[in-house]
Amino acid sequence: MELVKVIEGLYCLSGPANIGLIEGKNGLIIIDTGLDSGAAKRIIKAADAIGRHVSAVINTHAHADHFGGNAFLVKKTGAKVYAPFFEQDVIRYPFWEPVFLCGGAAPILELRQKFFEAEASPVDFTLYPGKCQVDGIDLEIIHLPGHTFEQVGIIYRDVLFCADSIFPKNVLQKHQLPFGVDIDSWLSTLEVLAKTSFENCIPGHGDFGEPYQDAALRNISWLKALSSEIHSLLIQERKDIPGLLAGLCARRDISFNKTGAYFLLQTALTAHLTYLQKKDLVKAEVSRGRLLWVASGDSVKL
Repeated sequence: MELVKVIEGLYCLSGPANIGLIEGKNGLIIIDTGLDSGAAKRIIKAADAIGRHVSAVINTHAHADHFGGNAFLVKKTGAKVYAPFFEQDVIRYPFWEPVFLCGGAAPILELRQKFFEAEASPVDFTLYPGKCQVDGIDLEIIHLPGHTFEQVGIIYRDVLFCADSIFPKNVLQKHQLPFGVDIDSWLSTLEVLAKTSFENCIPGHGDFGEPYQDAALRNISWLKALSSEIHSLLIQERKDIPGLLAGLCARRDISFNKTGAYFLLQTALTAHLTYLQKKDLVKAEVSRGRLLWVASGDSVKL
């Protein structure tokens, strides 16, 4: 992990998940904490290098790679934790994340590990969109749903931490079917961000290498192309979700060998089906014990 000074009083600890460090009145405000105690230890090391202790933690959303370091940091520093409505419940009870991925059932054992179920963390304050103060510092919270239902971004001065609302080009190319739970909301989020003009925008993973507005537009095109592709596969033949996912993986050369990846892809695919269903482009039918998805109309470009 590399510690980079973005502007006066603001740092980014780059790594598998980017972590923000803002100088508060009494200590450092940490934006997301990485996957586990290892990431938390690197945060403490970075705080020592800056010469400040950790006073607060802000979580942008409730995925393990963004709040997995919370528990260690809270134990070591006594930091207060801020998190968005709804997301805070998963941060307090991380068991919910694998439960959601398993459709509400007791999760399979492969999902009971740190990449899906972080160590539980307290949440002291709920974040809502609008202006707020954390450790004496003025911040603005903006609603960025889509990747998760209540994900937020953090604005400090003229810098936006956009969490996982915009994925850099290399991240899209690597994953092909990026994880999201609500495509409608995600597209709306991206359209708003594409029209903003922050001096700097720090993503949850990687770096843009281009204006973030251009990256937002690329994400819009990518998501719409995926939905159009899913629709075209269903025009050829009605399919259940496993069959549709297999077809999409073959077409996009998506390869994976871990059970957890399958559940992530399945959830992302379902989000696209819901998006298409809302547009009356697909419908669900039950036949011989299978839930099949059927396309309505000809191929579309969304």
